[in-house]
Amino acid sequence: DLFKVGILANVLQMLKLPDGTVKVLVEGISRVKLNNIKDNKFLSADSILFPEKINKLDESKALVRAITEQFEGYVKVNKKISKEVLASVVQIDDPTKLSNTVAAHLNIKIIEKQELLETDNVDKRLTKILELLESELDVLKVEKKIRSRVKRQMEKTQREYYLNEQLKAIQKELGDSDDLGEDNEDFANKLNNLKLTKEARKKAENEIKKL
Repeated sequence: DLFKVGILANVLQMLKLPDGTVKVLVEGISRVKLNNIKDNKFLSADSILFPEKINKLDESKALVRAITEQFEGYVKVNKKISKEVLASVVQIDDPTKLSNTVAAHLNIKIIEKQELLETDNVDKRLTKILELLESELDVLKVEKKIRSRVKRQMEKTQREYYLNEQLKAIQKELGDSDDLGEDNEDFANKLNNLKLTKEARKKAENEIKKL
């Protein structure tokens, strides 16, 4: 049930919570691959460094620039990421460090993060991160449009309700009948059942609107 590639880390702090769970703060050191996994009283294993490979330095630099630009747009739409994170990412020019930092802030599934972790070729990892970043950015933009549309519809509904309440209050002050709206609807229904010329129908509709 264990992934064979993971992160070697130092345990900085361990905190036992009231519900019985344990919260652990760790500091990552390097990628490692597990060998000789043993399950005695606790799990143990040997680890070897998982090497990083960069095939084309120029391509990596271009990918770093593209990811940095896309990440700026991602942060503008995703309010959960602070501006401090963006400021630190913009300063990174090392391909490996950038891939690790950006991947940590992407809203993707654990299995997708594991796939990135197991990709030893930095160029391929950066390409995959750029694809994930663009996909997440598209989804966030659509979500933002949907939220804006729903908000506008809610505001319109609330405004109409407020205006209707105001209209009722004005009618009450003027002493108009509460049945006025129902009367208008009755007149409109009767008008629909009548056989009239265009001119007569238009005149009748105008009179109902005045009422």
